[in-house]
Amino acid sequence: NYDVVSDGVLCGKSVMEAFGSVKGALVCAVERSGEVYIPKGDFEFESGDVLTIVAPTGNLNRFFKDSGMFNHSAKKVLICGGGGTTYYLANQLLSQHISTTSIERDSTHALTLANTLEEANVINGDGTNQTLLKEEGLLDTDAFCCLTGVDEENILTALYAKSVSENIKTVAKINRVELVSLVEPLGIGSVVSPKMIAADRIVSYVRARQNGVGSGVMTLHKLVDGKAEALEFRVAHDSKLKDIEISKLPLKNNVVIASINRAGKIISPRGSDILNSGDTVVVVTTHTGFDVLEDILKQ
Repeated sequence: NYDVVSDGVLCGKSVMEAFGSVKGALVCAVERSGEVYIPKGDFEFESGDVLTIVAPTGNLNRFFKDSGMFNHSAKKVLICGGGGTTYYLANQLLSQHISTTSIERDSTHALTLANTLEEANVINGDGTNQTLLKEEGLLDTDAFCCLTGVDEENILTALYAKSVSENIKTVAKINRVELVSLVEPLGIGSVVSPKMIAADRIVSYVRARQNGVGSGVMTLHKLVDGKAEALEFRVAHDSKLKDIEISKLPLKNNVVIASINRAGKIISPRGSDILNSGDTVVVVTTHTGFDVLEDILKQ
C-alpha cells in the first residue's frame, strides 16, 4: 500500500497523468474516507488516499523510481515478540539481507529463537520497555513489527514507536478481529489479523473448489479489509474476452484487469493488451459473487 500525502508527487494528479508512461505495475484500488474505488485513467488522487498497487515480483522498486514516488526500503527491522510468526518473518528478512533484531520476554523462547536464527540479534527483555527499545535502535530502525500474543501491547507499542520516530513503518498483529476496524484510524501503520488471513485462504479454497476448472475462480483474495476482491480466472478457448483489446472490453464499473499470466510471464496490462486462450488473469473489483470471467462484462 502507498499513502498519498498533500505535498507528494501524486496529489491532484489523475492516474493517466501520474502513471500513463510508467510500466511494470498497476494501481488497482484506492481507499478514500472508508470507501474503495477501482480507478480509471481520469481518477484524481487526493491527500489521504491509500493506494493498492500490484506488480510482478521485483518490479515495484523500478515502478516507484520511474513514477517519482518516494520508496524507502527497510534495511533494519526491530521485532517485538519471539513466537512462531517472528521466526518465519525473521527468516524471510534475513534471506533478503535485512538486519533483524527480536526482543522476547520469555528466556526459553528467546534462547530457542537465538539458536535457530543465528544471523538475527535476539534480546531477552520486555519489548514494551521504552528504554530498552531505544537502546536496541528504535530511533534509527526502518520498520517495527509488534508480534506479541497480546493485542493491547502490540497496539500501544506501535503507537509509541510512531510517536518517537515519524518515518518508521509499523506493523501490529491483532488477534481479535473486532479490534481491527477500531485500531486502523489510529494511524499505527499496517494491521495484520491471523484470523482474517486464515478466513481469506479458506474462502479462496472453497470458491476455487466450487468452480472447478475452465474459466471459474481459481483463487480469491480479500483486499482493503475485505472491501474489494482479487480473483484469478483462466481464459477459456471460447471466452468472450479473448483476442480483444482490454480498452475495448465493456467492463462493469469498479472492475480492473490487474495482471495477466501468460505461460509464466507476468504482464501488467494496458489498454492495448489482449487476452489469449490459456492466460490466467487477476481481476480486482468491489463487486462480489463473480463466478466466471464473463461476469466482469456489462450485460
